[in-house]
Amino acid sequence: MEADDVKLNYFNVLLCQVCKSKESFENSKHCSGCGLISYCSKAHQKLDWKSHKEICRAAQTVCDIVGELDVFYCGERILSAQQLIDRVYHRKVCDFPPKSDKTKIKMTVTQMIEKNLGRKPKQFEMLMMYFPKRCATCFIGPDENLKKELVCKKCFSVIFCSEQCQNMNKHELICSDFQKVLDVDLFMLNVNVDTPQIQLLKPTQATKLKLENYDMHSFIAEYIKPDLKFEEEVLVSFYYTCVLTLASMINRIENFKFGGKLTVHVVGAHCRFEERVSKYWETLLHLYPSLRALTVVHIGKCISDHRTNLKLCEDCNSANKSVNCIFRQEVYHDYALSGACMKPDIIIAYNSGIYDFDEQYDPWGASLPYFLQNQNVPFILTENFKYEIVADLRRLFQTAAMLGKNIRIVVNCEKNPFSDLRLYRDWDAEDSFRARNGFVSAVIAK
Repeated sequence: MEADDVKLNYFNVLLCQVCKSKESFENSKHCSGCGLISYCSKAHQKLDWKSHKEICRAAQTVCDIVGELDVFYCGERILSAQQLIDRVYHRKVCDFPPKSDKTKIKMTVTQMIEKNLGRKPKQFEMLMMYFPKRCATCFIGPDENLKKELVCKKCFSVIFCSEQCQNMNKHELICSDFQKVLDVDLFMLNVNVDTPQIQLLKPTQATKLKLENYDMHSFIAEYIKPDLKFEEEVLVSFYYTCVLTLASMINRIENFKFGGKLTVHVVGAHCRFEERVSKYWETLLHLYPSLRALTVVHIGKCISDHRTNLKLCEDCNSANKSVNCIFRQEVYHDYALSGACMKPDIIIAYNSGIYDFDEQYDPWGASLPYFLQNQNVPFILTENFKYEIVADLRRLFQTAAMLGKNIRIVVNCEKNPFSDLRLYRDWDAEDSFRARNGFVSAVIAK
Protein backbone atom coordinates (compact mmCIF):
# COMPACT_ATOMS: atom_id res chain seq x y z
CA MET A 1 0.00 0.00 0.00
CA GLU A 2 1.39 3.35 -0.98
CA ALA A 3 1.53 6.08 1.65
CA ASP A 4 -1.33 7.99 -0.01
CA ASP A 5 -3.55 4.89 0.11
CA VAL A 6 -2.80 4.42 3.82
CA LYS A 7 -3.80 8.02 4.52
CA LEU A 8 -6.98 7.65 2.50
CA ASN A 9 -8.07 4.49 4.32
CA TYR A 10 -7.53 5.96 7.79
CA PHE A 11 -10.68 7.28 9.45
CA ASN A 12 -11.67 8.80 12.79
CA VAL A 13 -15.05 10.49 12.87
CA LEU A 14 -13.97 13.05 15.51
CA LEU A 15 -10.87 14.23 13.63
CA CYS A 16 -10.50 16.08 10.35
CA GLN A 17 -10.31 13.62 7.46
CA VAL A 18 -7.65 15.80 5.80
CA CYS A 19 -5.49 16.83 8.80
CA LYS A 20 -5.78 13.44 10.49
CA SER A 21 -4.43 14.92 13.72
CA LYS A 22 -5.58 15.20 17.33
CA GLU A 23 -5.19 18.97 17.09
CA SER A 24 -7.89 19.13 14.42
CA PHE A 25 -10.58 18.07 16.89
CA GLU A 26 -11.28 21.50 18.41
CA ASN A 27 -12.37 22.94 15.06
CA SER A 28 -13.91 19.83 13.54
CA LYS A 29 -17.52 19.78 12.39
CA HIS A 30 -19.33 16.93 10.71
CA CYS A 31 -20.45 17.09 7.10
CA SER A 32 -23.92 18.65 7.03
CA GLY A 33 -24.87 16.48 4.07
CA CYS A 34 -24.36 13.03 5.58
CA GLY A 35 -23.11 13.46 9.16
CA LEU A 36 -20.62 10.65 8.62
CA ILE A 37 -17.31 12.52 8.44
CA SER A 38 -15.63 15.59 9.99
CA TYR A 39 -13.47 18.47 8.77
CA CYS A 40 -11.67 21.26 10.60
CA SER A 41 -12.43 23.87 7.93
CA LYS A 42 -14.39 24.58 4.76
CA ALA A 43 -11.11 24.51 2.85
CA HIS A 44 -10.35 20.95 3.94
CA GLN A 45 -13.92 19.87 3.27
CA LYS A 46 -13.62 21.23 -0.26
CA LEU A 47 -10.24 19.55 -0.69
CA ASP A 48 -11.74 16.17 0.25
CA TRP A 49 -14.98 16.54 -1.70
CA LYS A 50 -13.81 14.48 -4.69
CA SER A 51 -13.18 11.53 -2.39
CA HIS A 52 -16.26 12.01 -0.24
CA LYS A 53 -19.03 13.08 -2.62
CA GLU A 54 -20.19 9.63 -3.75
CA ILE A 55 -20.93 8.25 -0.30
CA CYS A 56 -22.26 11.63 0.88
CA ARG A 57 -24.82 11.68 -1.92
CA ALA A 58 -25.68 8.01 -1.36
CA ALA A 59 -26.39 8.71 2.32
CA GLN A 60 -28.55 11.72 1.45
CA THR A 61 -30.49 9.60 -1.05
CA VAL A 62 -31.21 7.02 1.66
CA CYS A 63 -32.49 9.77 3.95
CA ASP A 64 -34.70 11.21 1.20
CA ILE A 65 -36.22 7.79 0.44
CA VAL A 66 -36.91 6.86 4.06
CA GLY A 67 -37.85 10.37 5.17
CA GLU A 68 -35.31 10.88 7.94
CA LEU A 69 -32.53 13.42 8.46
CA ASP A 70 -29.97 10.82 9.58
CA VAL A 71 -29.01 7.50 7.96
CA PHE A 72 -28.90 5.64 11.28
CA TYR A 73 -32.47 6.70 12.06
CA CYS A 74 -33.29 5.35 8.58
CA GLY A 75 -31.82 2.04 9.65
CA GLU A 76 -33.87 2.05 12.85
CA ARG A 77 -37.09 2.80 10.94
CA ILE A 78 -36.56 -0.03 8.47
CA LEU A 79 -35.55 -2.60 11.09
CA SER A 80 -38.47 -1.65 13.32
CA ALA A 81 -40.90 -2.00 10.41
CA GLN A 82 -39.46 -5.46 9.75
CA GLN A 83 -39.76 -6.24 13.49
CA LEU A 84 -36.03 -6.99 13.64
CA ILE A 85 -35.54 -4.54 16.50
CA ASP A 86 -37.97 -3.70 19.30
CA ARG A 87 -38.63 -0.10 18.39
CA VAL A 88 -37.36 3.14 16.91
CA TYR A 89 -35.30 4.65 19.70
CA HIS A 90 -36.03 8.09 21.10
CA ARG A 91 -34.24 11.08 19.61
CA LYS A 92 -33.79 13.67 22.32
CA VAL A 93 -33.46 11.52 25.42
CA CYS A 94 -31.17 8.65 26.36
CA ASP A 95 -32.62 5.32 25.28
CA PHE A 96 -30.35 2.32 25.46
CA PRO A 97 -30.42 -0.13 22.55
CA PRO A 98 -28.73 -3.48 23.14
CA LYS A 99 -25.46 -4.12 21.29
CA SER A 100 -27.25 -6.51 18.94
CA ASP A 101 -29.56 -3.70 17.80
CA LYS A 102 -26.62 -1.35 17.22
CA THR A 103 -25.00 -4.00 15.05
CA LYS A 104 -28.20 -4.55 13.06
CA ILE A 105 -28.57 -0.79 12.52
CA LYS A 106 -24.98 -0.45 11.28
CA MET A 107 -25.39 -3.42 8.93
CA THR A 108 -28.65 -2.07 7.52
CA VAL A 109 -27.15 1.38 6.95
CA THR A 110 -24.15 -0.18 5.22
CA GLN A 111 -26.41 -2.22 2.92
CA MET A 112 -28.62 0.77 2.05
CA ILE A 113 -25.68 3.02 1.26
CA GLU A 114 -23.92 0.30 -0.75
CA LYS A 115 -27.06 -0.17 -2.84
CA ASN A 116 -27.20 3.55 -3.65
CA LEU A 117 -23.44 3.76 -4.22
CA GLY A 118 -23.60 1.06 -6.84
CA ARG A 119 -20.31 -0.38 -5.59
CA LYS A 120 -18.65 -1.84 -2.52
CA PRO A 121 -17.69 0.90 -0.03
CA LYS A 122 -13.98 1.53 0.36
CA GLN A 123 -12.29 0.71 3.64
CA PHE A 124 -12.53 4.21 5.11
CA GLU A 125 -16.16 4.46 3.97
CA MET A 126 -16.99 1.27 5.84
CA LEU A 127 -15.42 2.75 8.96
CA MET A 128 -17.77 5.73 8.69
CA MET A 129 -20.70 3.38 9.18
CA TYR A 130 -19.02 1.09 11.71
CA PHE A 131 -17.80 3.89 14.02
CA PRO A 132 -20.23 6.80 13.62
CA LYS A 133 -20.42 10.04 15.57
CA ARG A 134 -22.91 8.86 18.15
CA CYS A 135 -23.06 8.56 21.92
CA ALA A 136 -21.00 5.53 22.94
CA THR A 137 -23.66 4.53 25.48
CA CYS A 138 -27.12 5.36 24.13
CA PHE A 139 -26.26 5.75 20.42
CA ILE A 140 -27.95 9.15 20.08
CA GLY A 141 -26.52 11.44 17.43
CA PRO A 142 -25.03 12.78 15.32
CA ASP A 143 -25.00 16.23 16.98
CA GLU A 144 -28.38 16.51 18.63
CA ASN A 145 -27.21 16.23 22.22
CA LEU A 146 -23.53 15.37 21.78
CA LYS A 147 -21.19 17.63 23.72
CA LYS A 148 -17.59 18.27 22.77
CA GLU A 149 -16.62 18.55 26.39
CA LEU A 150 -17.72 14.93 26.81
CA VAL A 151 -15.34 13.62 24.16
CA CYS A 152 -12.48 11.59 25.59
CA LYS A 153 -9.48 13.72 24.67
CA LYS A 154 -7.03 10.97 25.54
CA CYS A 155 -8.15 8.55 22.84
CA PHE A 156 -10.50 10.67 20.66
CA SER A 157 -12.54 7.55 20.08
CA VAL A 158 -15.73 8.01 22.13
CA ILE A 159 -18.23 10.77 22.71
CA PHE A 160 -21.15 11.00 25.12
CA CYS A 161 -24.38 12.96 25.14
CA SER A 162 -24.52 13.36 28.93
CA GLU A 163 -22.62 12.77 32.14
CA GLN A 164 -25.13 10.01 32.86
CA CYS A 165 -24.06 8.15 29.72
CA GLN A 166 -20.41 8.89 30.43
CA ASN A 167 -20.65 7.43 33.94
CA MET A 168 -22.55 4.36 32.75
CA ASN A 169 -19.98 3.51 30.07
CA LYS A 170 -16.91 2.90 32.27
CA HIS A 171 -14.76 3.90 29.32
CA GLU A 172 -11.74 4.56 31.55
CA LEU A 173 -11.23 0.79 31.92
CA ILE A 174 -10.33 0.41 28.24
CA CYS A 175 -9.28 3.94 27.29
CA SER A 176 -5.59 2.95 27.19
CA ASP A 177 -6.35 0.40 24.45
CA PHE A 178 -8.23 3.03 22.46
CA GLN A 179 -5.19 5.30 22.84
CA LYS A 180 -2.92 2.59 21.46
CA VAL A 181 -5.21 2.11 18.48
CA LEU A 182 -5.20 5.83 17.67
CA ASP A 183 -1.46 6.32 18.20
CA VAL A 184 -0.62 3.34 16.00
CA ASP A 185 -3.07 4.48 13.32
CA LEU A 186 -1.47 7.93 13.23
CA PHE A 187 2.04 6.42 13.22
CA MET A 188 1.18 4.11 10.31
CA LEU A 189 0.07 7.08 8.21
CA ASN A 190 3.74 7.86 7.64
CA VAL A 191 4.91 4.29 6.98
CA ASN A 192 5.13 2.73 3.54
CA VAL A 193 4.56 -0.93 4.34
CA ASP A 194 5.47 -1.91 0.77
CA THR A 195 9.13 -1.10 1.45
CA PRO A 196 9.90 -2.90 4.72
CA GLN A 197 12.92 -1.63 6.63
CA ILE A 198 12.68 -4.17 9.45
CA GLN A 199 15.74 -6.40 9.61
CA LEU A 200 15.55 -10.12 9.05
CA LEU A 201 16.38 -12.49 11.87
CA LYS A 202 20.00 -13.45 11.16
CA PRO A 203 21.00 -17.12 10.76
CA THR A 204 23.45 -16.83 13.67
CA GLN A 205 20.65 -15.49 15.87
CA ALA A 206 18.08 -18.03 14.70
CA THR A 207 20.12 -21.07 15.72
CA LYS A 208 19.95 -19.88 19.35
CA LEU A 209 16.25 -18.99 19.29
CA LYS A 210 13.83 -21.25 21.17
CA LEU A 211 10.45 -19.89 20.13
CA GLU A 212 8.64 -21.64 22.97
CA ASN A 213 10.42 -19.29 25.39
CA TYR A 214 9.27 -16.10 23.66
CA ASP A 215 6.29 -14.06 22.63
CA MET A 216 6.22 -11.25 20.09
CA HIS A 217 7.31 -8.56 22.59
CA SER A 218 10.28 -10.49 23.96
CA PHE A 219 11.31 -11.69 20.49
CA ILE A 220 11.44 -8.11 19.22
CA ALA A 221 13.33 -6.86 22.28
CA GLU A 222 16.03 -9.54 22.08
CA TYR A 223 16.37 -10.28 18.37
CA ILE A 224 15.30 -7.14 16.49
CA LYS A 225 15.92 -4.08 18.67
CA PRO A 226 15.42 -3.35 22.37
CA ASP A 227 13.55 -0.33 23.74
CA LEU A 228 11.40 0.29 20.68
CA LYS A 229 8.33 2.46 21.06
CA PHE A 230 5.09 0.49 21.02
CA GLU A 231 4.20 1.81 17.57
CA GLU A 232 7.55 0.57 16.26
CA GLU A 233 7.00 -2.84 17.83
CA VAL A 234 3.66 -2.98 16.06
CA LEU A 235 5.37 -2.42 12.72
CA VAL A 236 7.82 -5.26 13.39
CA SER A 237 4.99 -7.59 14.38
CA PHE A 238 3.14 -6.74 11.15
CA TYR A 239 5.92 -8.41 9.16
CA TYR A 240 6.73 -11.26 11.54
CA THR A 241 3.36 -12.48 12.81
CA CYS A 242 2.65 -14.94 10.00
CA VAL A 243 6.06 -16.60 9.78
CA LEU A 244 6.57 -16.84 13.56
CA THR A 245 3.05 -18.19 14.06
CA LEU A 246 3.77 -20.94 11.54
CA ALA A 247 7.21 -21.69 13.01
CA SER A 248 5.88 -21.90 16.56
CA MET A 249 3.22 -24.37 15.42
CA ILE A 250 5.77 -26.46 13.49
CA ASN A 251 7.78 -26.78 16.70
CA ARG A 252 4.76 -28.10 18.57
CA ILE A 253 3.78 -30.78 16.06
CA GLU A 254 5.35 -34.01 17.26
CA ASN A 255 7.33 -35.95 14.63
CA PHE A 256 6.78 -33.30 11.94
CA LYS A 257 9.73 -33.69 9.61
CA PHE A 258 10.36 -31.93 6.31
CA GLY A 259 14.05 -32.43 5.56
CA GLY A 260 15.55 -30.10 2.99
CA LYS A 261 12.29 -29.06 1.32
CA LEU A 262 9.07 -27.59 2.68
CA THR A 263 5.87 -26.69 0.80
CA VAL A 264 3.39 -24.48 2.64
CA HIS A 265 -0.14 -23.71 1.44
CA VAL A 266 -1.46 -20.34 2.67
CA VAL A 267 -5.21 -20.49 2.05
CA GLY A 268 -7.59 -17.56 1.88
CA ALA A 269 -4.73 -15.23 0.98
CA HIS A 270 -5.64 -11.54 0.98
CA CYS A 271 -5.03 -8.90 -1.65
CA ARG A 272 -1.79 -7.30 -0.57
CA PHE A 273 -0.94 -8.43 2.94
CA GLU A 274 0.86 -11.65 1.95
CA GLU A 275 2.89 -9.80 -0.68
CA ARG A 276 4.05 -7.23 1.85
CA VAL A 277 5.26 -9.80 4.35
CA SER A 278 6.62 -12.37 1.87
CA LYS A 279 10.23 -11.24 2.37
CA TYR A 280 10.11 -12.58 5.92
CA TRP A 281 9.45 -16.18 4.87
CA GLU A 282 13.24 -16.41 4.65
CA THR A 283 13.14 -16.52 8.45
CA LEU A 284 12.20 -20.21 8.18
CA LEU A 285 15.49 -20.94 6.39
CA HIS A 286 17.31 -19.33 9.30
CA LEU A 287 15.29 -21.11 11.99
CA TYR A 288 15.74 -24.52 10.36
CA PRO A 289 19.29 -24.76 8.95
CA SER A 290 18.60 -28.08 7.18
CA LEU A 291 15.82 -26.45 5.13
CA ARG A 292 17.19 -25.56 1.70
CA ALA A 293 14.12 -24.98 -0.50
CA LEU A 294 10.94 -23.33 0.77
CA THR A 295 7.86 -23.00 -1.43
CA VAL A 296 4.95 -20.91 -0.15
CA VAL A 297 1.80 -21.20 -2.27
CA HIS A 298 -0.74 -18.44 -1.54
CA ILE A 299 -4.26 -19.33 -2.70
CA GLY A 300 -7.13 -16.85 -2.64
CA LYS A 301 -9.71 -15.12 -4.82
CA CYS A 302 -8.39 -11.63 -4.08
CA ILE A 303 -4.82 -12.06 -5.32
CA SER A 304 -3.33 -12.03 -8.82
CA ASP A 305 -1.48 -14.94 -10.40
CA HIS A 306 2.29 -14.53 -10.20
CA ARG A 307 5.39 -15.97 -8.57
CA THR A 308 8.46 -14.50 -6.94
CA ASN A 309 11.84 -15.96 -6.10
CA LEU A 310 12.95 -13.99 -3.07
CA LYS A 311 16.33 -12.30 -2.94
CA LEU A 312 17.98 -13.94 0.03
CA CYS A 313 20.71 -12.97 2.46
CA GLU A 314 24.37 -13.66 1.69
CA ASP A 315 24.47 -16.75 3.92
CA CYS A 316 21.45 -18.33 2.21
CA ASN A 317 22.74 -17.45 -1.25
CA SER A 318 26.12 -19.02 -0.58
CA ALA A 319 24.36 -22.19 0.60
CA ASN A 320 22.20 -22.24 -2.60
CA LYS A 321 18.99 -21.96 -0.62
CA SER A 322 15.73 -20.66 -2.12
CA VAL A 323 12.32 -19.25 -1.23
CA ASN A 324 9.71 -19.44 -3.98
CA CYS A 325 6.44 -17.54 -3.37
CA ILE A 326 3.58 -18.55 -5.66
CA PHE A 327 0.28 -16.65 -5.80
CA ARG A 328 -2.82 -18.40 -7.23
CA GLN A 329 -6.07 -16.50 -7.80
CA GLU A 330 -8.61 -19.23 -7.08
CA VAL A 331 -10.50 -20.92 -4.29
CA TYR A 332 -8.69 -23.75 -2.56
CA HIS A 333 -10.75 -26.68 -3.86
CA ASP A 334 -10.18 -25.54 -7.45
CA TYR A 335 -6.45 -25.34 -6.82
CA ALA A 336 -6.41 -28.73 -5.08
CA LEU A 337 -8.08 -30.33 -8.12
CA SER A 338 -5.86 -28.61 -10.67
CA GLY A 339 -2.81 -30.09 -12.31
CA ALA A 340 -0.75 -27.22 -10.90
CA CYS A 341 -1.37 -28.22 -7.28
CA MET A 342 1.81 -28.88 -5.31
CA LYS A 343 1.30 -31.38 -2.50
CA PRO A 344 1.58 -29.52 0.81
CA ASP A 345 3.64 -30.46 3.81
CA ILE A 346 1.56 -28.09 5.93
CA ILE A 347 -1.50 -25.87 5.36
CA ILE A 348 -2.29 -22.65 7.20
CA ALA A 349 -5.32 -20.35 7.08
CA TYR A 350 -4.73 -16.93 8.60
CA ASN A 351 -7.90 -15.24 9.94
CA SER A 352 -10.02 -17.20 7.47
CA GLY A 353 -13.47 -16.99 9.04
CA ILE A 354 -14.25 -20.64 8.24
CA TYR A 355 -16.97 -20.51 10.90
CA ASP A 356 -18.84 -17.65 9.19
CA PHE A 357 -21.41 -18.98 6.74
CA ASP A 358 -25.13 -19.29 6.09
CA GLU A 359 -27.42 -20.77 3.43
CA GLN A 360 -26.72 -17.93 1.00
CA TYR A 361 -23.01 -17.44 1.67
CA ASP A 362 -20.49 -20.18 2.36
CA PRO A 363 -17.08 -19.40 0.82
CA TRP A 364 -15.33 -22.31 2.56
CA GLY A 365 -17.84 -25.16 2.33
CA ALA A 366 -16.49 -26.72 -0.86
CA SER A 367 -12.86 -26.36 0.23
CA LEU A 368 -13.05 -27.84 3.74
CA PRO A 369 -12.71 -31.49 2.63
CA TYR A 370 -9.48 -30.64 0.79
CA PHE A 371 -7.88 -29.24 3.94
CA LEU A 372 -8.26 -32.72 5.42
CA GLN A 373 -7.63 -34.93 2.40
CA ASN A 374 -3.88 -35.40 2.94
CA GLN A 375 -3.16 -37.81 5.76
CA ASN A 376 -0.74 -36.51 8.40
CA VAL A 377 -0.58 -33.02 6.83
CA PRO A 378 -1.10 -30.46 9.61
CA PHE A 379 -3.76 -27.79 9.15
CA ILE A 380 -3.27 -24.61 11.18
CA LEU A 381 -5.90 -21.90 11.69
CA THR A 382 -5.77 -18.46 13.24
CA GLU A 383 -8.54 -16.02 14.10
CA ASN A 384 -8.94 -12.66 15.80
CA PHE A 385 -11.11 -13.93 18.65
CA LYS A 386 -11.32 -17.13 20.66
CA TYR A 387 -15.00 -17.71 19.85
CA GLU A 388 -14.05 -17.67 16.16
CA ILE A 389 -11.29 -20.27 16.47
CA VAL A 390 -13.57 -22.47 18.60
CA ALA A 391 -16.27 -22.27 15.91
CA ASP A 392 -13.70 -23.00 13.18
CA LEU A 393 -12.60 -26.14 14.98
CA ARG A 394 -16.19 -27.26 15.53
CA ARG A 395 -16.87 -26.93 11.80
CA LEU A 396 -13.73 -28.90 10.93
CA PHE A 397 -14.87 -31.76 13.16
CA GLN A 398 -18.30 -31.71 11.53
CA THR A 399 -16.67 -31.89 8.10
CA ALA A 400 -14.38 -34.72 9.19
CA ALA A 401 -17.36 -36.68 10.54
CA MET A 402 -19.20 -36.35 7.22
CA LEU A 403 -16.08 -37.58 5.40
CA GLY A 404 -15.57 -40.47 7.81
CA LYS A 405 -12.18 -39.08 8.82
CA ASN A 406 -10.56 -38.71 12.21
CA ILE A 407 -8.66 -35.57 13.13
CA ARG A 408 -6.34 -35.06 16.05
CA ILE A 409 -6.03 -31.73 17.83
CA VAL A 410 -2.43 -30.63 18.32
CA VAL A 411 -3.11 -27.09 19.54
CA ASN A 412 -6.56 -26.39 20.94
CA CYS A 413 -7.79 -22.80 20.56
CA GLU A 414 -4.91 -21.07 22.33
CA LYS A 415 -3.91 -17.43 22.55
CA ASN A 416 -1.16 -16.93 19.98
CA PRO A 417 2.08 -15.54 21.49
CA PHE A 418 3.09 -14.26 18.05
CA SER A 419 -0.09 -12.41 17.11
CA ASP A 420 0.13 -9.03 15.46
CA LEU A 421 0.55 -6.41 18.20
CA ARG A 422 -1.65 -3.94 16.36
CA LEU A 423 -5.12 -3.67 17.85
CA TYR A 424 -8.17 -2.91 15.74
CA ARG A 425 -11.48 -1.68 17.05
CA ASP A 426 -14.21 -4.27 16.72
CA TRP A 427 -17.26 -2.70 15.11
CA ASP A 428 -19.56 -5.47 16.37
CA ALA A 429 -18.53 -5.02 20.02
CA GLU A 430 -17.40 -1.44 20.53
CA ASP A 431 -15.67 -2.14 23.85
CA SER A 432 -13.40 -4.87 22.50
CA PHE A 433 -10.41 -5.08 20.18
CA ARG A 434 -9.10 -7.65 17.76
CA ALA A 435 -5.60 -8.57 16.67
CA ARG A 436 -4.52 -10.40 13.52
CA ASN A 437 -3.70 -14.04 14.35
CA GLY A 438 -4.90 -13.53 17.91
CA PHE A 439 -5.77 -17.20 18.51
CA VAL A 440 -4.48 -20.39 16.96
CA SER A 441 -5.38 -24.06 16.54
CA ALA A 442 -3.67 -26.96 14.77
CA VAL A 443 -5.10 -30.31 13.69
CA ILE A 444 -3.91 -33.35 11.75
CA ALA A 445 -6.15 -35.63 9.67
CA LYS A 446 -5.51 -39.30 10.36
